[in-house]
Amino acid sequence: MTLFESGDSSEDVSLASLFGSEGEVEGVSNKDIEDIAWLCCRGGWPRGVSIGGEAALEIPFEYVNAVCSEDISRVDGVRRDAQYARLIIREYARCTSTMASLNTMRANLAKRGDSFSKETFNAYIAALRKIYAIEDLKPWAPSLHARSRIVKTPARFFCDPSISVAALGASPELLLQDVSTLGMVFESLCIRDLRVYAEAINGRAMRYNDSTGLEADAVIELRDGRYALFEVKLGAAFVDQGAASLLKLVSKLNTEVIGSPAFCAVIVPGGYAYKRDDGVYVLPITCLAQ
Repeated sequence: MTLFESGDSSEDVSLASLFGSEGEVEGVSNKDIEDIAWLCCRGGWPRGVSIGGEAALEIPFEYVNAVCSEDISRVDGVRRDAQYARLIIREYARCTSTMASLNTMRANLAKRGDSFSKETFNAYIAALRKIYAIEDLKPWAPSLHARSRIVKTPARFFCDPSISVAALGASPELLLQDVSTLGMVFESLCIRDLRVYAEAINGRAMRYNDSTGLEADAVIELRDGRYALFEVKLGAAFVDQGAASLLKLVSKLNTEVIGSPAFCAVIVPGGYAYKRDDGVYVLPITCLAQ
């Protein structure tokens, strides 16, 4: 479930309406960083949303245990080791929201004394994809003035941020002490919701990175060719940085071929939704709806 579906969004801003209008936006969310840490740990599991409280935080752990002990073998009838599965899922969680290659993950495990052959590691990853635990974000390849090399490695995500949290053995309290990890799982939460909202309006979510370091954490492209660029930032202090990065990317786009973006937006945890003087929207994820 998205934050909209679980009732954790104020629903003040519709993604569909942003594609249809260039006007101002209004919205406010009273969610703070503590709320965001809890929502990342709870995830969007319907049972967790319904029962609430501390019990809801146990459901992602139960899911990871079930995947390792049963689901990863049941999916294709190939018996796989639960401990191996746990190690690989944990490494994938460490790479959440990054563009780490599978070879890099395997090398990281080897450095910790857990060596896997390429065939074995890839087989476990393939099984996790088959049960839809993993849902990577594919790269977006627009026409550019400069022939910058587009990074073709997908961004690494589980289907829900709480899987990463459970795989790492974290809690809301621990995330608040580790801002870097909180930032990664917050981005995962935002990507989860943007994906669903995009699909509801016949769109798809992707990611852009090139060899010059320019990026957009999410690109939503509709069937009719319209598209929007997003940066995800954990705090208001980084909004200027996110907006500047998006505008720099826009300046490289061959808009004669693909057109200008319908809008650019920086996604933040909570607070006010508004349009900056430079035209970039600031949108709390806890204000968004489809």
